[in-house]
Amino acid sequence: MAKTSWPNIIMTMLSAVVCAIGLARNNIAVIIGAMVIAPLLGPNVGLSLAVTIGDLGLGIRALRENIIRIGAAFAFAVIAGMVFNIDSSSSEIVSRTFIGTSDVVIALAAGAAGALALSTGASATLIGVMVAAALMPPLVVAGLLGAMGDISGALSAVQLLAVNLISINLAGVVTFLAVGIRPDSEDDAGRARKTATIAVAVWMLLLSVLTYLIVTGD
Repeated sequence: MAKTSWPNIIMTMLSAVVCAIGLARNNIAVIIGAMVIAPLLGPNVGLSLAVTIGDLGLGIRALRENIIRIGAAFAFAVIAGMVFNIDSSSSEIVSRTFIGTSDVVIALAAGAAGALALSTGASATLIGVMVAAALMPPLVVAGLLGAMGDISGALSAVQLLAVNLISINLAGVVTFLAVGIRPDSEDDAGRARKTATIAVAVWMLLLSVLTYLIVTGD
């Protein structure tokens, strides 16, 4: 799920365009449709798994794929912002420029569900929609507002995206640890525990700082 492939990149671009149209029309049904086709679950669950088992190679691949897909979606969102007549005051856009407790809870739940799906063999289709719902809208809003010159609004959407990314990966690592995912070798397991502990601590710190900045408006 974390491999670089043209189908995944194209699906990400299409999802960004559909999401942009849904946001512009203030149409929740269209936005949900964009979430269905957004392939954002794999790179994030892959990154959580890599941290949990201390697999540097997998971590690099997952991080690279996350950057590629997020970058592709952002680029097409910027193009959509320049092409379409966007009402930046629509409720669906405004709601992605600030963070609430529910946003963090949704992202944490999405990360935990993604890790459980991978570790138990459950269907990841609907969980992928949940992960995309936490990531794609703020990402697209950042591109749209950036293209329209609303830098402050775009940065707020980027902050929300960052909080959601951190929450998803934090919950994924904690869930993998809780269900007992670890390397077979005792030495590797010890190194993996240290890596996971450091990553969880760093992500919790970043999550606290970002949430504080958004809530206080600094």
